[in-house]
Order: sequence, then C-alpha cells, then structure tokens
Amino acid sequence: MLYDQAILSRAYLEAYQATGKKEYAQSAREIFEYILRDMARPEGGFYSAEDADSPSSENPKEKREGAFYAWSEKEISNILSSTEAGIFNYYFGVLTPGNVSADPSGDFQGKNILYIARSLEETARNFGQTPAEIEKIISDSREKLFTARSQRPRPHLDDKILVDWNGLMISALAFGSRVLNEPRYCLAAENSARFILKNLLGKDARLLHRFRDGEAAIEAMIDDYAFFIHGLIDLYQATFNPRYLKEARKLTKTMLQLFWDDKDGGFFFARADTQNLIFRRKELYDGALPSGNSIATLDLIRLGRLLMDRELEAKAETIFKTFSGQIRQIPNAYTQALIALDFALGPANEIVIAAETDSPETKQMLKSIYRRFIPNKVAAFRPAQTKEAEEILSLIPFLNSQLPLEGKTTAYVCANYVCKFPVTTVEELEKLLDAKI
Repeated sequence: MLYDQAILSRAYLEAYQATGKKEYAQSAREIFEYILRDMARPEGGFYSAEDADSPSSENPKEKREGAFYAWSEKEISNILSSTEAGIFNYYFGVLTPGNVSADPSGDFQGKNILYIARSLEETARNFGQTPAEIEKIISDSREKLFTARSQRPRPHLDDKILVDWNGLMISALAFGSRVLNEPRYCLAAENSARFILKNLLGKDARLLHRFRDGEAAIEAMIDDYAFFIHGLIDLYQATFNPRYLKEARKLTKTMLQLFWDDKDGGFFFARADTQNLIFRRKELYDGALPSGNSIATLDLIRLGRLLMDRELEAKAETIFKTFSGQIRQIPNAYTQALIALDFALGPANEIVIAAETDSPETKQMLKSIYRRFIPNKVAAFRPAQTKEAEEILSLIPFLNSQLPLEGKTTAYVCANYVCKFPVTTVEELEKLLDAKI
C-alpha cells in the first residue's frame, strides 16, 4: 500500500536523524526508489497499491501470496556463484526448507522471505572478509536477483490516484529530500502535488478523492484534506516555494468550512451535504492509517506557527479538549494525536534562514538542521532581495524582521517567535541546535 511506504519511510528517516545509523537512511532510500520506479505515474501522482499475490513460478496459473518476492535456495544458487550464494544466504537468513515458520496457507513452502538476519560485520567475520567487501558482494548479488525477478509476472497494480495517500507520500518524499539531500525525491513530490492541484482541485477550492482513467470523482473526505495539506506544508519546507504554503492555507480554510464541528469541536469525516449520510462520524483512532483529525491537528499547529495565525492553533487546542477523555483512557490508540500534542506543548521552534536564494551557506545550514532530530519545528526562508521576498512576507509577517546580517546568510532560531541572537556560520547554528534549543 502506498500509505505503508509513506509512513514507514518517515519512521526510518526520523530514526536516522535520532541515531545516525546509516542503515535507516538506506531503508528509506530503497523505499523511495521503489516508489519512483514502480508506483509513480509519469504525468504525476502515485498509484495506490500492488497486490500481495501473483502467479507462482511453479504454477503460472495459480496465484500465491509473495510469489514475486520470495525465493527458494535453489533459485538463488542458480543465479549467483557459490561464493556469492553462501554470503548472500548467510546475510539474508536463507534456508533450504525455507525460512517462513508460520504459513497456514502453504504459500511459502520451500520459500524464503529475505531479511537482514546478520550484520555486515558478523558476515564479514564469518567469511574472513572486510565489511566493505561483503557489502559489495551483497550489492552485486541483489542486482543479479533483481534482474532475474524482473522476468517474473508482476503483481496486479491498483492504479488509482488517491489524494489522501498521495498526501502522505508527498510529505515523506519532501521530508526525505532534505534529510537525505536528494533533490529527485522533492521533484517527485512536487510532480504529485501539481497533478492533484490541477486535476483534483475544483475552482471552488474543494478536492475530489480519486483519479483514474482520466476521471476525477468522489467528494473528498477529511483524510484527503488533512493528509494533502500535511504534504503541502512539508513541500514548502523542502522547496521554500510560497505557492505550497498558499495552497495549504487555502485548503485549510475549506477544510474548516466543510468538516469542522462548530458545537463540540473536531472534524467530521464527511461533509454535511454528503448524500445518503445517516450520521456524521468523528474519528481520532490512529490505526494502520493516522486519523484525519490527528493529522489535521498537526496541520493546524504547524500552519499556525508558520503564518502566525493564533486562530488555527486555537482550533487545535479545541480538538485536544474534545478528545482528551479518549486519549487519556487509551493513549496508545492515538499515537499521531500525541505527536501533535507534543508539538503543541513544546518546546517547539521556528527556524528562519535569511539569505540569497540557493546560496551554498544556506544549503549547508539546512543540512545541519535536517541532520538532527528536531521534530517540533517549522522552517522558513526569507530571501535577501525585497522583491523576491514580497510573496512570502505577505504570508509570514514574522519574516519582516528576519534579515541577513551584513549581507551574510543568517539563521534565526526562535521559540514562540522570540529569537535567540542570529548566527551567520554553520558552526554557530550547530551549537544552537545541539543546545536543545
């Protein structure tokens, strides 16, 4: 599912920020490469899912779960050299009878699901080689198996473009482009956002839910608005293009008009004018997908901080009050809501870079910011030139006072718009960031 890939990649990215472990960054990269290779629509947007089952190599007329991805030891030995196969099987836990112990349907008899069973260091010690040599052998072996796998029948592709799931992937790719310093991911996120804004947003500023075969249809629900706004906010912070912030603000206004409960607070799942609606439910539970209310709450807080809009943050506070009883009773059922609450309670920060557009110093400062795990922050860019700054200043009045010092790239680290003394070097910025600002 597209949403699984989005949520999991975000978790790996944040784990990488928090620990510095490169394997987490690599996992996020490989998820994104899969998405760009197999799940991206060339004209924009990301497909919804690939089936779990596909025709098996033993019986092409029969579909089996995991057939496209699982391997027998014999299949691996037929593709790799004996040395490569020995190292590969040790590293990925491949067994002759298969490595799937719980298999009630019998789909994985004699098959192996590849997972990292042992570290590079342990594998290197076992085979008397260096970790770098083992890493090269594993990489080359994976390429050979990937080529062989491409000859198998692929799982069925669900080629719907869903706004809510695309919003989550836009967010993950935009964030990942900063953390991993990979512009391609941001370009893919922008391509999807532009597609949705062009094809699924009406002149009345209302979204539709899905696009397929040239047709946009089904009125959007709270998840569509909340998740797409979430993506647009992250896309602004990845590109500093004011358009995305402007679109996020516009859609937030529409979201409040269509879904907000004026009586008790919080967002209904469906619009009031939805046909055949027996009652309007209001959901906060964060399961396989975060709830629309949880993501919308974080949207309101982040957008409120960026735009200096206290009314948006007040709406978020109302949501916490509305659902406080539920959250207290079973907090682990509302994990995304707790992320929003943590941001609201603070400490949270506004970080502003004031500089010439695309200056090398700006890029270095942004690298320093996104190398660190600072989840409760919003970031903005203030162009040095007045004409370039006009559009963003109309959106974020706070930036009027954030100017480059003596023509140098300048970073402002603030909390509730109260800023520490501005700094003009990466080293000074890193000291501020490492002081837990």
